[in-house]
Amino acid sequence: MLFRSPHSIFEIFIPDYWNHNYESGEFFRGKIVVVGGEGNWQHDEHATPFGSMPGPEIHLNAINAALHGEFIRDVSPGLATALAALAGAIAIALTLSVRSPWYRLIALAMMDSAAAWIALFLFNHASIYVPLVAPMMELNLTALVGLISDLTWERVEKNRVRRTLEKYVSKNVVRELLDEPKAYAQSLGGVVRPVSVLFSDIRGYSIVSARTDPQALVSQLNEYLTAMVECVFRFRGTLDKFIGDAVMAVWGNTRSEGVRNDAANAVRAALAMRTELESLNAGWVKRGLPQLRIGVAINHGEVVVGNIGSPQRMEFTVIGDAVNITWKLQELTKDLGADLIVGENVHSLVIEEFELRSLGNVTIGGLPQPLEVFELCGAIELPTPRGLPARLTANEAIIRTTQVLP
Repeated sequence: MLFRSPHSIFEIFIPDYWNHNYESGEFFRGKIVVVGGEGNWQHDEHATPFGSMPGPEIHLNAINAALHGEFIRDVSPGLATALAALAGAIAIALTLSVRSPWYRLIALAMMDSAAAWIALFLFNHASIYVPLVAPMMELNLTALVGLISDLTWERVEKNRVRRTLEKYVSKNVVRELLDEPKAYAQSLGGVVRPVSVLFSDIRGYSIVSARTDPQALVSQLNEYLTAMVECVFRFRGTLDKFIGDAVMAVWGNTRSEGVRNDAANAVRAALAMRTELESLNAGWVKRGLPQLRIGVAINHGEVVVGNIGSPQRMEFTVIGDAVNITWKLQELTKDLGADLIVGENVHSLVIEEFELRSLGNVTIGGLPQPLEVFELCGAIELPTPRGLPARLTANEAIIRTTQVLP
């Protein structure tokens, strides 16, 4: 059907227009003419999806649709309900099958675009109107609710796993495992890093355990280990493992603050352990519990950091000569009569911050030559208000550390 732009009806009453424009009426032969109001005081205009449209044009479109059988058809109510149910089912399937939030959002955007394209195609080529508002709202809202629910549950579960793991693994290892899994995965094959290793062991614990009630013994041991572990964490160390009543801690395995700072933090943790144990012993004496004595050794060196074990049971730890030497140094505290000792590698790193006293050279199995060890006496005092020396100079510290026990 050909639609011409509207003309004023007065033209048919003026001979010149009638003859020139309408060929004395032949122009209208075989055509349908629709008349509508268009005066200054009346406008037959109506809002349509294609913009404002004159009433006659709307009538002509209706006549054209009737002549060619092109009326827009709505889908049945049953089909509209089925489409809404299908949209909900698709959203649930998407939530259950796609775990990645980004992939889920991309898939949702693709489904929205495909549904709009299909609806437009059916409207233009099949004269079928498909209601999309309700199905697409259900699809998107169901998928978004599922996404929010998954993210919330994931965070709750992650916090639960974090709290559980922190009971068995050091906090910084848990942080690496959960927050930076890619960096953690890089250590699966093992990497070589310089670290400071600390071993702490209770002296004569077998005798103490034989004379103490088992329940009181476990309670006291847990109280002791809690305080020691807090000292490790306070100075940003990693609790590597418990070996019976012994504590193994490492600095520089997951994150390093520099070899000097790592060694200094290990020494600070050892001094804090000694202070905490003094406080614990004072409380245990009042409660009728035996006092405990510990031996602590710190060593520095390169180790292999990684996950060691079998596919069924992995342990993130460090292995190497530096670890073995640290354990043997800890055993030497019994013979040397010192509760806190460090190897010469640690001595060279912390000499300017801590007071150390040489205990001489010792022979350790597996080393080709003797190793000098030092007793950790305490931190070098800071300056006083009266202008006393701010701290020992490096030369003064070296002189003090070269004194050997007779």
